[in-house]
Amino acid sequence: YSDVPAEITDIATDGTYAYVSGYYVSDDTHILPFLYRIDPYIGSYDKKIVLNSIDTGGGEIMPVLVALGDNKEYLAYSAEGMNIHIQALDGNLNPTYYYSDDSYSYVFRGLYYKAGYLYLTGDNYVSHEALLFKIQDTGSSFGEPSATTYNPYSNGSKGYDITVVGNNIYVAAMVKNTSATDLNRVVWEFDNNLDHQASSNNETIDGEMYGIYYCASTNKLYATGLLPDVYDYKTVFADGMDPNDIYLSSQDHHFHQSTTTNTDPSNKIKDEAGKGIIFDSSTNHAVIVGFQQATDSSMTNAKASICVRNGANEVRTITFNENGYDKSCLNRVVKIGDKYFAVGYAEQSNNKLPLIMFVPDSFE
Repeated sequence: YSDVPAEITDIATDGTYAYVSGYYVSDDTHILPFLYRIDPYIGSYDKKIVLNSIDTGGGEIMPVLVALGDNKEYLAYSAEGMNIHIQALDGNLNPTYYYSDDSYSYVFRGLYYKAGYLYLTGDNYVSHEALLFKIQDTGSSFGEPSATTYNPYSNGSKGYDITVVGNNIYVAAMVKNTSATDLNRVVWEFDNNLDHQASSNNETIDGEMYGIYYCASTNKLYATGLLPDVYDYKTVFADGMDPNDIYLSSQDHHFHQSTTTNTDPSNKIKDEAGKGIIFDSSTNHAVIVGFQQATDSSMTNAKASICVRNGANEVRTITFNENGYDKSCLNRVVKIGDKYFAVGYAEQSNNKLPLIMFVPDSFE
């Protein structure tokens, strides 16, 4: 697949290997989902699988998502207006059973595995309602799924990322406000029957929540996303939400590192936007990845960004464009041993290239 456009969209780890998923673009309307198992300390893959081509219908390409559980790997992927696909693989990355359905007009953006169930979030691309989807792995096949949508103001909403704590499900999301003019950041809580239980605020605060992470040792949820102000967009970081009380306002921190001063509200700069997050309890810091966009709103000069935060205090931020490419972005991050591994893409002349960033926890 040399010289074929590609993007790494997700990463998971079993503590030893990094499993990176994404897609190759085979033509204007087809993609090839892939999964690579990487030994991070050798810096090369030892196993890979490239799945059959799927038809995107020329619609928006969603992330190819990966989750691990019970010595299996799971890939979930979709495209705007096309079928849902969920592939189970054995410990050697061999495909086993498979789920596909064209009766849902949904796209997936976040995936989580727990205790024999896959939980997914995304949105209905027609009605623009946030999606929560749950399906059981019986051990030899996938069961019948259950699904619900959530759109509190009937103006549009999206689910971006998902985690499960105890018997509750938490979704990092966006919802349009009552006037349908602003995108508002929110974390939703659902019970295991997919019934809505609580929201992190009254959904009148601007922004979008892209990533959510649960740290068992602190028993806290950490979330990140995007916050607009008058001239620019900033990264928003929720510094440890109690799963039993997910109200955001007193726990939010906002930060950015603009290299220019923007004075045009119609040309907001998405500066250091947070897309993925983990919380490193050994250092008591959150690690946030995304991109920094310093001079215009078209994302033509975005740089991949990875930073370490403790509340409002920055420890270290690295931004870069690999080999001077036009732009780059990091989508997700994990920690293995003493290194962080973040994945995304670099782009040159509208050609996406897969990107993996290795950063020691010393950040040197």
